[in-house]
Amino acid sequence: MIKVVFYMKEGRMCGFKSSGHADYADQGEDIVCAGVSALVINCVNSLEKLTDDRADVKQTDDGFVSCMIQEPLSREGELLLQSLHLGITHIAEDYKRYVKVVVKSSSQ
Repeated sequence: MIKVVFYMKEGRMCGFKSSGHADYADQGEDIVCAGVSALVINCVNSLEKLTDDRADVKQTDDGFVSCMIQEPLSREGELLLQSLHLGITHIAEDYKRYVKVVVKSSSQ
């Protein structure tokens, strides 16, 4: 299962962590994994290229991605994080056994 945790601070999104594998289908044919991965990577790239926000990004070969925004978070950056949350939540609604979304408070 893919688990995506979104972090909130003072009512605003400030980052996320994505981990796990969907195991919906064989590697290379897993549409759930591909969808989540595309949204996550696009969000990280968009934060870097389209905003002045500074993100602490970590990733590993096993599918883990962490992206925590250093303050202050721009409106554009928050919008990108909200868009990621929206997209992943819609995937999770259709593939409940394969994707879980959690929202937590952050002490960042």
